[in-house]
Amino acid sequence: MTADGTGTGPAPLQVSVVALPDAVVSTLTGIFDVLNAFELMDIGPAGARPPFHVRIVGEAEGLLGLASGVPITVQRAIDGIDTCDVVIVPSVLLRASWQKARYPRLVEWLRAMHERGAVLCSACSGLFLLAGTGLFDDR
Repeated sequence: MTADGTGTGPAPLQVSVVALPDAVVSTLTGIFDVLNAFELMDIGPAGARPPFHVRIVGEAEGLLGLASGVPITVQRAIDGIDTCDVVIVPSVLLRASWQKARYPRLVEWLRAMHERGAVLCSACSGLFLLAGTGLFDDR
């Protein structure tokens, strides 16, 4: 990507990686790093745009302590994101049980993103948050 943010080729896919208190830090940061590798490592033809624009999103911007106690910076609050192409929920630490209505704001936002065309993905146990959307009911 060029210094002014322009480049050649298709616009990058807008990817939101969801940070929530039960998230496993290694999965969240691993997904972020892999999808961001094109930009971080300057991979690809000179002047080409990276394939992804990745951001860590959550209920509020700022530091968020994850399941292990390690904090992560939420770059964008979900209230400020109207659309994106891909949403990825990282693994979550499953304690004794998972409460379906544990994160209602995130679930509503996930449902809205799906309705607006986003592909919803999860890593492993992140599926528990996605299941709360009802999109997998009767499947």
